[in-house]
Amino acid sequence: MKKILSFEEFKLEVEKSVINYLPKQNQNMPITTKEVYITNGKKDTLNIKVSNLSSYSVDIENIYELYKDTGDMKAILKKVGKNYEVIQKKYCISHSSDENLQSIKDRIVCHLVNTEQNRKMLEDMPHREFLDMSIIYAVIIDNFDNAEIISFNINRTYASLYLKLSEYELYDLAIKNTKKLFPTVVRSMTEILGILEENITNDKKMAKSDLVVMPADREIYVLSNNAGWHGATCILYEDVLEALACKLDSDLIILPSSTDEILAVSAKTYSPEQLISLVPGVNFTKVALNRRLSNQIYRYSRELNMVIPASNTSLKRLDIL
Repeated sequence: MKKILSFEEFKLEVEKSVINYLPKQNQNMPITTKEVYITNGKKDTLNIKVSNLSSYSVDIENIYELYKDTGDMKAILKKVGKNYEVIQKKYCISHSSDENLQSIKDRIVCHLVNTEQNRKMLEDMPHREFLDMSIIYAVIIDNFDNAEIISFNINRTYASLYLKLSEYELYDLAIKNTKKLFPTVVRSMTEILGILEENITNDKKMAKSDLVVMPADREIYVLSNNAGWHGATCILYEDVLEALACKLDSDLIILPSSTDEILAVSAKTYSPEQLISLVPGVNFTKVALNRRLSNQIYRYSRELNMVIPASNTSLKRLDIL
């Protein structure tokens, strides 16, 4: 049985050997390993230059976990090389003309991150603050095997030197594109449970039980997008929140479930005081660190047609309880 390398040994081996799995014309590209800021933390990454403005970054911890499970270093390096080849080709094609530059602008989207937790990362990114969060911008590259959406975050250099867009222009494009590429999905928790139950009973050929239908004003609503990916941006869409508030004839209390979704309930039925302890409790026990968004809760005001703070917990960090 082959000896499993330690993390540091694995990192050195990947940095040394991955060049042999890149396309021949790209084997002179600079390859480095470094610690970089990511959402809510830092990671060791393998970085292979794609162009003067862009690199393909691989989370070394993720591929190390795969290596520990399989012991197959060669297969992992092959996958890294294949992914690099796909991204490098798409990057070169998409950056080769003004026409393709427009295609990139059509794929600029926005994400939400916690401001306090990500101050270092935000230093190099065009962004704007929204309550205790910040809106950042990314470009969608590809969707490998219909399972993983590949994107890269836009830093200040890329925005100014290549895109030649201000933060205001990025925001306008990103809001429009995100709503178009990732349409909003609003479902009640009862509806979600019904779908899950139907899938389970169909798989096991069991009788389907009757779910208790909650009154609309007591329901919990899950707001995300059709991909379930960075769907918390729904909190930016006043029209979506207004429609749900009109349905409930009430303001909304909003809980940031994760970067992928938010929860909303009727402010007539639930108060912030009832809910404030739920968010950090769930964050620190159920949500992965890189998907935590905030420990606060918010209120959508029908009168103001905007989201305002509904709490001011002293627990600002997402990694320390």
